[in-house]
Amino acid sequence: MIEFKINNGALESCITDEIIVVIPEEVNRIKKNAFMYQLSIEELIMGDNVSVIEESAFNGCVFLKRVKLSKKIETIGQNAFEDCLFLEEINLENIKYLNFTVFDSCFGLKKVTFSSKLKYINTFAFYNCTYLEAIEVPSSNKEYVSIDGVLYNKDMTEIIFYPLGKNSKSYVIPESIETLSRNFFFANDKIESITLNKRITEIPSDAFSCCNGLKEVNNLENISEIGIGAFFGCESLEHFNIPKNVEVLHTNVFGKCINLKEVTFNECIRTIDNEAFCYCSSLESVVLPNSVTTIGGRAFSECKNLQKLYIPKNVKYLGESFIEGTSDNLFITYGGSKESWIELTKTKEVVISHPSHNDYHYYGDWTDKLIPTVTEEIVIIKEDARLTVFCEEDGTTLKYGK
Repeated sequence: MIEFKINNGALESCITDEIIVVIPEEVNRIKKNAFMYQLSIEELIMGDNVSVIEESAFNGCVFLKRVKLSKKIETIGQNAFEDCLFLEEINLENIKYLNFTVFDSCFGLKKVTFSSKLKYINTFAFYNCTYLEAIEVPSSNKEYVSIDGVLYNKDMTEIIFYPLGKNSKSYVIPESIETLSRNFFFANDKIESITLNKRITEIPSDAFSCCNGLKEVNNLENISEIGIGAFFGCESLEHFNIPKNVEVLHTNVFGKCINLKEVTFNECIRTIDNEAFCYCSSLESVVLPNSVTTIGGRAFSECKNLQKLYIPKNVKYLGESFIEGTSDNLFITYGGSKESWIELTKTKEVVISHPSHNDYHYYGDWTDKLIPTVTEEIVIIKEDARLTVFCEEDGTTLKYGK
């Protein structure tokens, strides 16, 4: 049984229990969600007149294995084949543009080949394709080059895509590369060692996030910026030397690095941002340099084995619950006086005003009803905290919860 709904050449929906589906010749466009969750389909053959595949057209066709695209199709809509878990074979030789997460979670894909026609591929096009080993383009392609299955821009200054299924434990970034793409190694559980080159000055947000096997990153000397969540969830990372030019450790930069035991800070660090070391349960001792002025909310929260923490007197701001969930035996050495410590850690009142129109997306669809201004209390050290603080400047010791 197969039932198509076609309107002026646009295939709007399909309900079927067939294994092989041939799209009629009269169809020139496959609409959004047209085949969504059609679980019987294993093979799909398109008529020669189809020129457009809209977003999510085949989303959730879990058992779809083979797709023959029309030669007229040059672009594929966002999420078009997302969650086609068993997709193994699809002809992409006529594709010019590939959008965001087109093949998200297509675990059956192992190798994809494009032609010289390819002009643009979104870096997230093959997001979470964990068994994809290589992306190939011919040398005649004017926009991209492929070396050992890794996709680069034509002049080899940017890495476009490193396949998650590539079976290699180490990767040396070519000397010509100038920038790294956000998420470019996201969730790669095979890689253990990365060697940067001297041109790279920034590690972008989420670059190595959830690389569970990553143990080392070499040649960090020229790095001046490490983005949000850059090493989040790198469970095999045990040691890290913060490069000398980095001034800010952003939110979740080392969050959930559960085996991180030692961090060496430089003398330029000014800010330890929110949750920077949250859930780093193997950290036992942290000595912050005198350059640090800000420690964000929950910066060291849930570091359950943290025994010693040095906070310099130059710190002017401590965020909410910055040591929540740490060891009951935590000993903090503070570089300032008792008076300064009490002032630094007292509960603060923060005024939260209604959002501007530019912030509407954080609150759902915008309405004329404004969210009222409210005052919230920010608690730095909770009443049930158990710790000892030694204030170096005047030799005073404070005990909490004991």
